[in-house]
Amino acid sequence: MDKIKAFKVENILTALLYVALGVVLIMFPESIAKTLIYTIAAIVIAVGVIKIISYFLKREQAGYSSAGIVSGLIFIVIGLFILTSTKIIISVIPFMMGVCILVSAYSKLQYVLQLSKYTNEKNRGMFLAAIITFILGIVLIFNPFRAAKWMIRLVGICIAFTGCLLYTSPSPRDRTRSR
Repeated sequence: MDKIKAFKVENILTALLYVALGVVLIMFPESIAKTLIYTIAAIVIAVGVIKIISYFLKREQAGYSSAGIVSGLIFIVIGLFILTSTKIIISVIPFMMGVCILVSAYSKLQYVLQLSKYTNEKNRGMFLAAIITFILGIVLIFNPFRAAKWMIRLVGICIAFTGCLLYTSPSPRDRTRSR
């Protein structure tokens, strides 16, 4: 009995956490993206600093090369670039996805045209899907920053929806009653 009650409480708390996280992602997509980029930059810089410190602590050891200081400096420079170029970094991911989607849409269009050439079937649904995919790819390429914000919002919607489903899902006790 206590396990069922604990499960229900855990289920409700998890659901509320999902909904809250989803709402935050929906309301503040730009801030979330920047925070994620800053966190990645801090980790990369920290790895660089650790490599440099490690070099100075171990440089007297026989056979220890200067690669630690060079790689440490490279990590720091990459981290600083990430810190100073957040908008570019955020835009690169949707841009690359847009290119991949365009290539996929192009191959689907070719497939539909070849299929209609060799068969009597009219593949309007596949043709329409390929055109929509092509347009989506163009949107991602020419407006990647806005697309990134909408992608984050979509993730937030999915997480909030999952939280709502989790909240409304029956508990184990409810399942045993229906048998």
